[in-house]
Amino acid sequence: MLTVRVDTKEDEGVFVLNAKKTKGVQVEPFATLQVHLSFCPEVMRVHAATLVLEVENDNNNNNNDNDNKDSASALAWRFPIEGFVDATTGTKTPVFVFSTAARTVLKDTLEIRLAGLSELVVNEPFTHEILGRDAAERAMLKKALTITARESFISNAETPLVFDVLFEPLRVFQTKVDFIINKSSGGRWRFELQLLAEEGDIDGVIKMEALVHSTASRKVAISNPHPNGGRTPFEAFMSLCTGPEFTVRPSRGIIEGEETVVEVVYAPTDYGILKSVGKLMVQSDDMEWAFDLQGKVPKYVPPTGTAKVTPDTELRADTTRKWAEEKARVRPNFVRGNLNTKHVKDSSPTRR
Repeated sequence: MLTVRVDTKEDEGVFVLNAKKTKGVQVEPFATLQVHLSFCPEVMRVHAATLVLEVENDNNNNNNDNDNKDSASALAWRFPIEGFVDATTGTKTPVFVFSTAARTVLKDTLEIRLAGLSELVVNEPFTHEILGRDAAERAMLKKALTITARESFISNAETPLVFDVLFEPLRVFQTKVDFIINKSSGGRWRFELQLLAEEGDIDGVIKMEALVHSTASRKVAISNPHPNGGRTPFEAFMSLCTGPEFTVRPSRGIIEGEETVVEVVYAPTDYGILKSVGKLMVQSDDMEWAFDLQGKVPKYVPPTGTAKVTPDTELRADTTRKWAEEKARVRPNFVRGNLNTKHVKDSSPTRR
């Protein structure tokens, strides 16, 4: 059996144990126990408490005094609890948007007024942080976004905080992150940052020429964004606007050293398409490269020049003689002969 309680020096009602039963709680072997707490602060500062799960014994059953509960003979588990207060305002929290093209630098200023500050707050230190959705996004934001406070303390309730923003994305992405401001004595403000890195300038144009049902290829060098950082995985693919006559190999690989090479292959299959366009994309975890592709089938040029064959229009003597003999030879007329026969004349009908 367990006894569940909350030990705190805070005012009554700040930490409340929401449980119908706090004594004689039974937990089966290998089971879990859910403890529900409510946190209702009235002052903007850090609040502390301790959740205690204590095994009941005879001393606890016979004496409910706190001294007996905390005796060395009792087996107990203690879980420290810290409560942070998020500031709330009656108006909609502002959203800050920062947008630029990939592989460019954006320098801007962020000005924030903290709502709900007491007039007694004067020159109080604070910290700030950027919260991403997952580890991969946090690693990318660490390289792409830097926010620096011009002052390390809150002057008063009326003076806004000013930050210098440096946004230099290396690849295309769009995300939303939380910008958190923590007051040293307690109190936290949360603001939404919308980050947009659009497509930047292309890294080059690749032109290729090949006959129909033949191939042409070009090798493209990809520089390592971190030559001293070891191996960098990458992915190469064609954009959706690229025709099927373009392919790239390998589609995945590792950039080792200063650079690696991918090969673009152009293989036209249609006589009606004289020119093809597309875009090659190469992406690593924190950088992106783009190349325009232009492929064409060479134009057919017929040969030029004069004929060199001279026709012989003169007939030989034996050929002339044979033609003359053939012309002079009398050929039998079988139709006339058949009409002159007696059988044909007797069978002919008599006209009247």
